[in-house]
Amino acid sequence: MGYDGALLTATADPDHRPALCRERVMNSGQSCAEITVVKEGGETIIGVGRPTLDLSARNAFDTADFWGMGSALGSLYHNGESQEWQGMEGYGEGDVLRLLLDSDAGTLTVKKNGTLLGVAVTSGLTGDLCWAVTCLTAGQSVRIKALDPAEF
Repeated sequence: MGYDGALLTATADPDHRPALCRERVMNSGQSCAEITVVKEGGETIIGVGRPTLDLSARNAFDTADFWGMGSALGSLYHNGESQEWQGMEGYGEGDVLRLLLDSDAGTLTVKKNGTLLGVAVTSGLTGDLCWAVTCLTAGQSVRIKALDPAEF
């Protein structure tokens, strides 16, 4: 893997639309990603989504096909709800998040700057999933790269 990852920068009008890493569909075992917040300027939502998620839909992060943590408080967005979870914490520019998806257990575990925050999603993450990011403001930027799960 040993590359710097892909840089995602929101366009002039992101209109709350997500981006997916569709070239890496995960559906079994463990997968890990490292996401660095390069430039923050509004809410960013980082997590996983189904590869079939409608990327043209406004607020697609708020559907049953997206699970993501918002930068303001760390709340989990899924299926039209903002949910609290034990260990949730906001993040911002310069922070590095590591996400560990366990497709067999259906869970998503989160670290921030090397500190374990906890399990944001405790069940239900099964089937085909991709890493996903939604930037709600133009100019926001994140870098995402896949890691070996052993590096979590």
